[in-house]
Amino acid sequence: MLIDEFDFREPPDLSGLEISEQRAVGMARKFKSGIEEGIRWMLRVAVEGDCFSFAGTIAALWVVSESGSHFDLLTLLYTGIVLGMTVPPIYVKYEDKIKVFGERLRMQFKKYYDMVDEKVLSKIRNKVAGRGRQRFDFKS
Repeated sequence: MLIDEFDFREPPDLSGLEISEQRAVGMARKFKSGIEEGIRWMLRVAVEGDCFSFAGTIAALWVVSESGSHFDLLTLLYTGIVLGMTVPPIYVKYEDKIKVFGERLRMQFKKYYDMVDEKVLSKIRNKVAGRGRQRFDFKS
């Protein structure tokens, strides 16, 4: 690079910088246990039936991954700080309007869910339940 050509300082000597094997093994074990604990938590959430929490976690991780691939850390921190300082006062100021809008939005989503449930999901349930009765009907 052009700047490196004008930098006449010697690079620092890092030959004396060492990490003991015991410390490296300890850090690797802590990292491994943290990863294992995260995987155990995700499996526990998935198995115990808290699927909405599991799906929300996966979605949040996906959003963080996608935003991290488009922005650098400083931009994300700045955006987070600005949003963290402006959203709460706006919510306090317009709390009533936000709650009314949220209730209206919830009712609209409920209407759409009922429509999808009636047209699609109930047919799937009936087909699965119908096959199950035919397959496991021991009286006939």
